[in-house]
Amino acid sequence: MATFNLPADVRRVLRLDSGNNYLTDAEIQSYLDEAQNWLYTEIKRKYERDFFTVVTNSVGNTQVIYALSLAPINSVLKVLVNDVEKTVTTDYTVDTDLGEIIFVEGVVTVGDKVKVYSVPTAYELAELYIAARNISIGTNLINLDGQNNPVVQNFDTLINNYMNVITSRVMVATWA
Repeated sequence: MATFNLPADVRRVLRLDSGNNYLTDAEIQSYLDEAQNWLYTEIKRKYERDFFTVVTNSVGNTQVIYALSLAPINSVLKVLVNDVEKTVTTDYTVDTDLGEIIFVEGVVTVGDKVKVYSVPTAYELAELYIAARNISIGTNLINLDGQNNPVVQNFDTLINNYMNVITSRVMVATWA
């Protein structure tokens, strides 16, 4: 699976201009790959899964809106209703800031089973800061005292904050 970020994103966080030959994009990508593998090891998934059973239409029988368990979100990978994949814009829209799926009228009805697979922004940012932290330490980019450096400590704080968001999420609704 591709990483959530690109080498350019890491360059932006580390304030490396694109002409900087200190690290190649391939080297930065290897740090991103390692960061994503670490995330997967820690949280045991590469995306969030939200499962719902439609109980009632939440907006006067015109739309059904579901809030996902982690918001904001970066993207929605797939939406299934009764195990049939639905199409964005035709069957539903996504509010990434609020982490909501808004179904078009008639797409879901009472009793339908809905599955949403999404990538929360917290996953993307945790990966980005893990890669930036590891580059800072592994390449002596900051050329200071490794983990005791305030820059590294700032990355550690950011990573811990996003990991707390990811691991403390509460499922909105579940079905078996």
